[in-house]
Amino acid sequence: MRLLAISGSYHRGGAIDRLIDRAIEGARAADPSLEVDRIRLVDKRILYCTNCESCKKDDPAKPAARCVIDDEMQAIYPLIERADAYLFGTPVNVGHETAVMKAFIERIAWVFARPSKRWVPLKGCPEPRSPRKKRAAVSGLVTEATSNTASCVRTGRSDGFM
Repeated sequence: MRLLAISGSYHRGGAIDRLIDRAIEGARAADPSLEVDRIRLVDKRILYCTNCESCKKDDPAKPAARCVIDDEMQAIYPLIERADAYLFGTPVNVGHETAVMKAFIERIAWVFARPSKRWVPLKGCPEPRSPRKKRAAVSGLVTEATSNTASCVRTGRSDGFM
């Protein structure tokens, strides 16, 4: 199994990195043969989605649409496609994920999805392009990096956390 861990934090070695490390340790304990790809979005040149809809309008039979923006997302798309499970970690800034995580999510939305006519009440909501089933998606948000949070990360305990 292959896990793709994606960090939307701006701080190296901070709470999000430690939480991702702990989650990877737990996943490896459950599956010692686990392969992990890890991406720190802040280290990548990821441009914002321009809403040109080229990806949305791409051939719906393709397992992944083509995004016309030429940046480091082009190297990330194959990692997303080959992963069996995902781990997303981001702090909460002003009530939302970080800007770099938001840009990332917007950029993958229609690359790996296609419009569907069967979703009610919203015509055109996305469905997966690929018939390949994924095993899991885990996300984590930290709203406040307190000493209690750091303690929970070090011990792996969840009591008192979030």
